[in-house]
Amino acid sequence: MFDVKRAAIFLSSVDCAPIEYQSNVIMKKTSRNQPIEYNRLRILEFALNSSNQGFVVWDSQQKLVAWSRKCFDFWYEPADFIRPGMPMAELLTHIAKVGGFGKGDPDKLVQLELSRVCKAGPESWEEFQMLDGRVIHVKRHSMQDGGHASTYTDITERKQLEDKINHMATHDTLTNIPNRVLLMDRLELALARASRDKTKVAVLFLDLDNFKPVNDVMGHMIGDQILKEMAKRMTSCLRKTDSVARFGGDEFAIVMTDVKNAKDVTKMAKNLNKSLSRPINLGSKETSLGASIGISLYPDHAKTPETLLSLADEAMYVVKKKNKKISLNGIWQIRFFCF
Repeated sequence: MFDVKRAAIFLSSVDCAPIEYQSNVIMKKTSRNQPIEYNRLRILEFALNSSNQGFVVWDSQQKLVAWSRKCFDFWYEPADFIRPGMPMAELLTHIAKVGGFGKGDPDKLVQLELSRVCKAGPESWEEFQMLDGRVIHVKRHSMQDGGHASTYTDITERKQLEDKINHMATHDTLTNIPNRVLLMDRLELALARASRDKTKVAVLFLDLDNFKPVNDVMGHMIGDQILKEMAKRMTSCLRKTDSVARFGGDEFAIVMTDVKNAKDVTKMAKNLNKSLSRPINLGSKETSLGASIGISLYPDHAKTPETLLSLADEAMYVVKKKNKKISLNGIWQIRFFCF
């Protein structure tokens, strides 16, 4: 990787007469035709055009001084009008017209982008997404004459890897629904919002009935299929503001937000039981499970995420321990925590 600041300083400091360029990197030809400086420029040109990064230099008036061939890829191929001394606004207008800044009036988008770049300053960085989905990192470096040099780096693969790692850290690998870590974060946010809006939050703790004997008899591969199917069914019962997570084994938890009263929760629990109790088609075999559900409410039963979850878990085990359907408020296999 080349030294951006040294390259930019050299390009801007060479005593130059009329400018000529080769291979889309401007070659400043000295007035005294000094061969040493010219050779250094040729070497620099080769280094810049051989790099996977884009490199560009702007002067203090936001006019183009030098660029590498790779920049065209990040600028939506403006090769037919790129030239020395071109104002930055002209390049931004080209990008705006092809949709690079989103929908809207190109002139207004250009002014917004110019203002944003000036506000960010010469020593700054940013990331943006191109129309083809690539993610580009731009790093700006200030220069003594008031101009700045920028590098463009395609970081798409790195971002995809980061996103994958983050997803794996917050989601269950088998069912691809949130795990305990993500659910607790969402529960904390839900409680803060409920405290502000004076609403309720419900935590439902679910344990699949008869999963262990089915898993033991049919094998872990069938068991995994069942868990995936149960996760899909739970997700289909939720509203957009609700969350479901797998806590491990055959245990799941659901966070319901914007709860007005207990009836909202019992309706959700009834829908869950109905969905989870439907037969599961396993090819040549079929089985049915269902679930035991414990529920706790904020702020009725507790005000912290950990306590709400613990109480819902405790209520669920009351159902599980009795090993039979318990009717409470007309809902089978469901129990609200009660002090």
